[in-house]
Amino acid sequence: MQLCGQIDDMNAGEQQLHPIDEDGPMENSVSSRTSQALNGNANRLKDRTSIEDFEIIKPISRGAFGRVFLARKRVTGDLFAIKVLRKADMIRKNAVESILAERDILISARNPFVVRFFYSFTCRENLYLVMEYLNGGDLYSLLRNLGCLHEDMARTYIAELVSCQWLLVTLFIYLFIL
Repeated sequence: MQLCGQIDDMNAGEQQLHPIDEDGPMENSVSSRTSQALNGNANRLKDRTSIEDFEIIKPISRGAFGRVFLARKRVTGDLFAIKVLRKADMIRKNAVESILAERDILISARNPFVVRFFYSFTCRENLYLVMEYLNGGDLYSLLRNLGCLHEDMARTYIAELVSCQWLLVTLFIYLFIL
């Protein structure tokens, strides 16, 4: 299944992806770095993560700037959530800074209540954020399916939201003030 075909409705001849950026803070790629040092820049793009390294299983959700897909990494079989953001939409909606701030916060966050971030990479049309797949979805989907929460469940989610709010304020102070 071609992701660019799903997202962009591109012509078949235009589906060639060219990754130009990658951040993988959660994976140790010592062998990748060693290989690059030994083989020079000739293998540089081959060692980089791209959308071609993933098998798209199904769409999970749709947001203001793009869509989220469930994907399996071809080499390991691990499941990930891939947020696909169209660059043109981010620019048109003046959201580039906020998207990059989201990415930076996800990279920095080490909290059980914040989804883990693994990679980011781009192609000509899209920015891809590869994150931990959390089975069950988000709070909005839960509320949409259940209608309302029982009091004990509501307390748990409120506590998690307060914890996340504290984390975001702390990260904001750390990243932008210190």
